[in-house]
Amino acid sequence: MVEKMVETMSLLKENFNHLQYIGLWCPVKWSSNSWKSRVYRIYTISIIGALYWFGVTESISLFTIVDSVEDFSDSSFMLLTAIVVCVKVDMILMKKSEIIALITTLEGHPHKPINTDEEVILDEFIGRIRLISWIYGGVVEASVWAMTISVFFQDIPYGDLPYKAWIPYNYSTPIFYWLTFCLQLLVVIFVANVACGFDTALLGFFMLVCAQFNILRDRLEKAVGELETAIVKSHEDIFGAMEICERRIVDCVKYHRAIFEYVG
Repeated sequence: MVEKMVETMSLLKENFNHLQYIGLWCPVKWSSNSWKSRVYRIYTISIIGALYWFGVTESISLFTIVDSVEDFSDSSFMLLTAIVVCVKVDMILMKKSEIIALITTLEGHPHKPINTDEEVILDEFIGRIRLISWIYGGVVEASVWAMTISVFFQDIPYGDLPYKAWIPYNYSTPIFYWLTFCLQLLVVIFVANVACGFDTALLGFFMLVCAQFNILRDRLEKAVGELETAIVKSHEDIFGAMEICERRIVDCVKYHRAIFEYVG
């Protein structure tokens, strides 16, 4: 049921497409036993394995091959970054069903827009999310690719790696050296993309909550405005209008509670 509902969703579509490309969000429309899901799981395991390999080799290097304060600082920075990204990866994979449930909730009553004005409010916030995601993602991608490409122009001596790390195998032969060299660079690119995907998706959820409060305000203003209009027009059924307004305010209270339950 959840999978069928998510297939038609557009909320945070770009953010989850980004996570899908980097191996952290298998499309829910794929059957868990299909060959595509199995291949995707292999892709995910490979990516995560490379990330943890990078983190472990960086952590061991802090106590084995650090020769200066600058080396220690650089290795510590990369290690802390890898640890933070590992936590983000674990959260995405372990909380996937809960994330799907949150998205599905926003597509149903009472969160779903019920008129054109509310759709405009939601579209405005979705536009902001999309703009911020594109700007942030563009800056991150440009930075990490510039940093990666610059490595090849730094005249790094043969045998040295872009990032100091303890490697548990002999990489003196050209094939193992360049594989290890490129693997480090690919992991750094992956780390940047995970941070970008996680941060923009989280921001997106926060902004969707803000959109819900704006929709709630619009519903309250309309309920009160219709009552005031009925009072001004003496020929209208004031008591009937008050009853309708009361029902709408009750619905707004329930909606308000639903928003807090969603946030909680």
